Parts: sequence; C-alpha cells; structure tokens
Amino acid sequence: WDPLVNTLLLALATIALSLLIGVPIAFLLTRTNLPARKWFSTALIVPYMVPAWTFALAWRTIFKNRQVAGSAGWLEVLGFSPPNWLAYGAFPIVVIFTLHLTPFVILLVTNAVSNIPEELDEAARTLGASPRTRAFKVYLPLLKPSIISAATLIVAKVIGEFGVAYVLGTPADFQVLSTTLYQSISTQQGGVAGVIAMTMVAIGAISLFIDFT
Repeated sequence: WDPLVNTLLLALATIALSLLIGVPIAFLLTRTNLPARKWFSTALIVPYMVPAWTFALAWRTIFKNRQVAGSAGWLEVLGFSPPNWLAYGAFPIVVIFTLHLTPFVILLVTNAVSNIPEELDEAARTLGASPRTRAFKVYLPLLKPSIISAATLIVAKVIGEFGVAYVLGTPADFQVLSTTLYQSISTQQGGVAGVIAMTMVAIGAISLFIDFT
C-alpha cells in the first residue's frame, strides 16, 4: 500500500503545482503583451523535451550528502550540508516532475485559451465582472476539458516514470509503484510484480476513462 499511496500523492502534488504555475503562464502568453512572448513560448517547452531522469541526476549531483549517498555533492563541498528531505525523497521528486510536466500544461492550456473568443471576456468586463469572476465564470468552464486532460496525462506520466523515483527515492527508501515493480521483478517475486502491474494498468485505465468522459 505504501508505494501506491506515495505514487498517488506524487501525482496529486504534481498536478496541483503544474496547474498553479502553468495556467497563469498560459494566460500571460496568450492574453497579454508580454515582451518576447515567442521566445518564452519556445523556451518554456525545453524542460519537457529533456528526459526527466537527467534532472534527477543533476539534482543528486548538487544536493546529495555524505550522510545518505556516501559522497559529497556540490553544495556540501561548498560548505552547506543539504538535509535529507531536500536531497532525496518526495520533495525533490515533486519538484522535478513539476519542472518537467508544467510545459505540457502550458501547451494544452495555451491552445485552449487561444480558442476562447475575446468577446466573452469583453462582455463580462462591460457587465462589471471582476477578474476573479471572469476567471471562474468565463474561462474556467471553457478550460475544464484541457485541464482535465492535462491532469490525467500527468497521472499517467508520474505512474510510468521510473528514473526519477529510482535515482532520488531509492536512497531514502521512498518507494513508488514503478520502483517496487522493478525490485519485485529483480527478486523474482512474480506474484507481487503481477499485482503491482495490474494496479498500474488499472490507474491508467481510470485516468483515460476520466479524460474521455
């Protein structure tokens, strides 16, 4: 149960942070006169193009400490010893997932915002609607399909991502479904591996069902 709970918590935290960051950026890129918007539109996609495990290796190189890893990272060499929760475990995994998947949210929401007629927002302003009211009454209902699609695909990515959880979770004994499946196969625990694999497939199927409905 612990790997399942850890996986779902990582997915929920990543969804919340990715939407919190990605949706406002999508509005900035489509509904404002932000300088160098085209450059930002391209630059913000780069983290999604880079494999997530490379971020995990970079994080470990910078933040690892001798207490867990047995060797010093960059910060420890400079005189600062990162705490274990910063070097390994749930926190760095969520940060890397958010960094890697927020561009995906930006792509989906940007396209959805671009397709919303500006006349709707202008009409709401004419009627005296506040920015908060326009956000929740005009934009949010129309963006709901793209937000749900982004959330369900983030769940699928988090479930299937092995490298990040292995690099940053294993030293702290933080297990998720993918790393537990790998360990079960490595130790020839066929029954456990089968249960975990079916659980991952079931979560993926539920995510697709939610997306399509």
